[in-house]
Order: sequence, then structure tokens, then C-alpha cells
Amino acid sequence: MFDTAKFSKQCGDGYSKEYPAIAEIDFLRDANESIEIMQVSNNWAEVTIGSPIKTHYPRLWYLHKEADTWKVSEGSFIIGNCTCGG
Repeated sequence: MFDTAKFSKQCGDGYSKEYPAIAEIDFLRDANESIEIMQVSNNWAEVTIGSPIKTHYPRLWYLHKEADTWKVSEGSFIIGNCTCGG
């Protein structure tokens, strides 16, 4: 999630040439300033973060409200061919 070179070397085969592997930190550095938030239910929201860079596929994060605090939920971060979070 934080080292594009290492991430690409280890997991790059799971990505297309159109959207190569990139660490979240590098994606966020160049991401659009605005984000899209869609309420899914009272305790769930879907957040879409885009980028002006064509090879940066938009990120889709899910937030879940627990005890009045919004937390990133599973499936929100991509690592290789799989997802993680929690």
C-alpha cells in the first residue's frame, strides 16, 4: 500500500498495462481534490476517489459507522489480486 516499486514487483502481474499496480500513497498524492460520497444505508457509505491521471483506476472505499465513528471497511484496499481491510 505504501511502496509502488515493491508493490508493482510483487503484485504487478495481477494488473493490466492500462491500469498498472500503484501504491495507495502514490495514488492519493495525485488524486482529485474532490471525492464522491454515496450513502448506502444509515451506517454505510461508499466513497469514490478519482484521479486526473489516466492510468490511475478510481478507488472505491466503503466506510462503516461504529459507535459514532466512521471506519474504513474490508474490501476498501487492493493488494495484488486480492483485497484487504477491516
